[in-house]
Amino acid sequence: MSQVYISEPNKHIEEYFDYYFNTKKNFEYAVLLNGAWGSGKTWFI
Repeated sequence: MSQVYISEPNKHIEEYFDYYFNTKKNFEYAVLLNGAWGSGKTWFI
């Protein structure tokens, strides 16, 4: 099954979120999505 990405420039972020949320590993850190006001952080999530 091929995966559809929101946008090519953000592909690496989506791939990391897939790894972060779809693993059985217990991470000892959180992920911070940083960007300028109005850049689409909330929409992205």
